[in-house]
Amino acid sequence: MIASNYIVAGTLAYFLANKTQVTGPTLILGMVVGLFFFIAFITFSRAIKTKGIASAVTIGRRYHFDCDHAMLVSKLSLRLFDQLRSLHGLGAADRRILHAAALLHDIGQFVSFKGHHKHSLYLISHTELPGFSQSEMQMVANVARYHRKAHPAEHHTSFMELDESEQVRVTRLASLLRVADALDREHVQRVTDLTAKLGDDELVLWLDGTAGLLMERWSLKKKANLFHKLFGRKLKLRFLGEENEGGEP
Repeated sequence: MIASNYIVAGTLAYFLANKTQVTGPTLILGMVVGLFFFIAFITFSRAIKTKGIASAVTIGRRYHFDCDHAMLVSKLSLRLFDQLRSLHGLGAADRRILHAAALLHDIGQFVSFKGHHKHSLYLISHTELPGFSQSEMQMVANVARYHRKAHPAEHHTSFMELDESEQVRVTRLASLLRVADALDREHVQRVTDLTAKLGDDELVLWLDGTAGLLMERWSLKKKANLFHKLFGRKLKLRFLGEENEGGEP
C-alpha cells in the first residue's frame, strides 16, 4: 500500500510539473519516477534508523557505559523479542525502542550506581536520537528505567505521562530487558546467545555459554517476576548440548 501510494504520488507530480499529456509512455515514465521516490524514501528511512542506534552507542560511550555488557544485553533482548513475537504482539517500532533502551539502560551509573535506573531515565529522556520521536525517546527512557528494581506503577510520574498504549508497550519491553540483563548479571558475558522455546505455562531459554551461572540464575529468579506476571510463563534455563543441565531459576 505504501509503495503504491508513492508511485501514484510520483506519477502525478511528474505530470503536474511537466504539464504532460497522459499517454502510455509518459504514464510508464511517471510510474518510474514514483518508484524512484519510494526507493529513495525507504533508503533514507533505513539510514536514519541505523544512525539512531549508532548514536545510542556513541551516547553510551559518552557516559562510560560497559560496552560489552550493553551489546550483549541488546543482542539477548532482541533475540527474545524476535522469538516471542506471538506472545508479546509488538511491532518493528517497539523493537527499535527496546534496542536503544538495552544499549543505554546502565548509563545512569555515570551519575551514581545507587538508583542508576532512575538516573538512566533522566539522562535518556533529555537525549535525542536520529529517527526517534520525542514520545519514543520517553518510551526508551522508561524501558531503561525498569530494567531493575520496581515494576511500572501508578505513582511513577514519568510512566504515567505515557498514554495507555505506550504504558502497555513499555511494560512488555521492560519485561524482556530484565530477563536479558539478568543473563549477564556480573558483566562477564558467560552467556553468549539464547534460543527461546515457548510452552503453555513455561518459557525455556536454551543458552549458549558457560554452564553454572549461579549469579545469573539468582538474578533471573528476581527479574523474571514481571515477565511471569504479564505472560503467565515461568522461566527455565537449559544449556545447548547439555540435555540434563539447568533447572527452574
